[in-house]
Amino acid sequence: MLAVPVAPPDTVEQLRGEVDELVCLFEPPYFHAVGVHYGDFHQIEDDEVIALLDAAAVGR
Repeated sequence: MLAVPVAPPDTVEQLRGEVDELVCLFEPPYFHAVGVHYGDFHQIEDDEVIALLDAAAVGR
């Protein structure tokens, strides 16, 4: 299972054969950059990612 919020249509088609199920909420016909499709797409630091992963692991 692969679920993504946005991706280029050609990429979705390539990946469809690699997974049992693929869900893509939006496949814009002219895909330029993923950040264009988000209101806030700022860069985050490695330590922020580690903290989020640690917090998610505690909830399991």
